[in-house]
Amino acid sequence: MYESLLSEKEKLDKLYCDELNAVSDLQELLLEHVVPNMVSELEIDEPGRKRISDWATDTPSVFRVLKRHKFVASFALEDIRQILLHRLEIVHVQRKDIAPFLRCVPLTSVDPFGRPIVIVTPTKLQLSPDQLPHILRNCMEALRVRLQQLNFKRDVKQPPVLQHIVLLDMEGMSVASAGWMETVSTFAQQILPAFPGMLAAVFVLNYTWQLAGAWKFAKRLLPPRALSRVLFPSREELLGYLTPACLPSDYGGLLDPSWQLEDPLRTFLEDSAAINFACDAGADAGPSRRGIGTASKQETADRSTLLVANSSTSPTPHISPYYGYPVLHNTSMPTLRHGRRRKRDLVRTLARLFWARWYRQINAILAVVVLLATLTISRRTRVALGIQGQTTTLKAKLRRLITTPPGIR
Repeated sequence: MYESLLSEKEKLDKLYCDELNAVSDLQELLLEHVVPNMVSELEIDEPGRKRISDWATDTPSVFRVLKRHKFVASFALEDIRQILLHRLEIVHVQRKDIAPFLRCVPLTSVDPFGRPIVIVTPTKLQLSPDQLPHILRNCMEALRVRLQQLNFKRDVKQPPVLQHIVLLDMEGMSVASAGWMETVSTFAQQILPAFPGMLAAVFVLNYTWQLAGAWKFAKRLLPPRALSRVLFPSREELLGYLTPACLPSDYGGLLDPSWQLEDPLRTFLEDSAAINFACDAGADAGPSRRGIGTASKQETADRSTLLVANSSTSPTPHISPYYGYPVLHNTSMPTLRHGRRRKRDLVRTLARLFWARWYRQINAILAVVVLLATLTISRRTRVALGIQGQTTTLKAKLRRLITTPPGIR
């Protein structure tokens, strides 16, 4: 297990160093063009601009998205635009409904490769279906910020920490546990694509044969790359990889029990609440002081209407994350009409863009070709008619010559 994780870590660090120039170029494009265009088109206020700019300046986040698309910048831009749009969504979270299902080991205790450790307890996740996507998204955002904090303290000459190690404690879980299927489905389909490559490995603890059916269901939802990172270590194997100084006492370590560890989600929400409170305090000073977290329902509706209007006026708006693919605008964010990018839609889009760019030149060339063809046909017709007239005259003379008696000739 140690050797395989070490090999993956070395490959990732080498890839990061090799593609750093491509990441920097994409960041420059985001900060100089994409973010300003979004701010202008969607009339985003200053807190909203800062929210999307902060993500664009996070080099590891841009690298992870670019890596997911095999370093094809055009495909990565599509995902990045969607991520930035989601960061503008207003999320109201009730603090009393948050269960301590996510805990973080202190940043002073990391795995052998310097990666922070996260403990997830699904049995403590008790949320309504409407709140689940927002809470999971906030959790991943809190972990992303945590990586930023860790990298801020590192030497700039060292590769940044790009991933977490997750301890997934399945104690008390069963197939009949309420909402576990929906949690896995939501995380795999909505959350994981927005935060790609943040999990180096998931150690499933306290796994029993009763959860075999749940694992079969989860394997159908997770991509193959994610499945390769799911491990089922024994207690001895876990302590062999992570030293006791990195583990809570309830997992055989020397740290405090897991329920006494830091709750990054609560800390993240407290910071967000403080920011929103400051924005509320300055709301009366004018619209420029009002943050996106305090926008009214009417402002949210106006922003959604503006997005729909700008997306529908042109088949290929530059603020659209789908570049002219068929989309639906009946939600706050545009989504693909067919749920995926089909090749036929790609061909149709490229043909439309090609025609929009070159139709004048193509029409001019076609007109010249038609004119030349007409002139050529006319000339050949005249020549053919002239030959036909000469042939008719010659036949008439021969006929008279044959029919005329010899004495008259």
